[in-house]
Amino acid sequence: KLTYCITDLVCAAFLKVKGIPFLEIKKKGVFEFEFVFEDKKKECEKLAIEFMNDAPIPCRSFANTIRDLKGAIKR
Repeated sequence: KLTYCITDLVCAAFLKVKGIPFLEIKKKGVFEFEFVFEDKKKECEKLAIEFMNDAPIPCRSFANTIRDLKGAIKR
């Protein structure tokens, strides 16, 4: 599997800030979206677990990325 898909916007922002290549947003339902990342190095799941365990991340970059992803799903 060369891609990693996640529906959690905040975790998707975390992956993006951590430098995982973002590919696209897929609409899954009326109010549900899937964020698709390139995962050639098989590191997305490990990073998602780090996110759940409160890993440190640059605050401003994280907030801006959340805002950007929210804007992208509204288009």
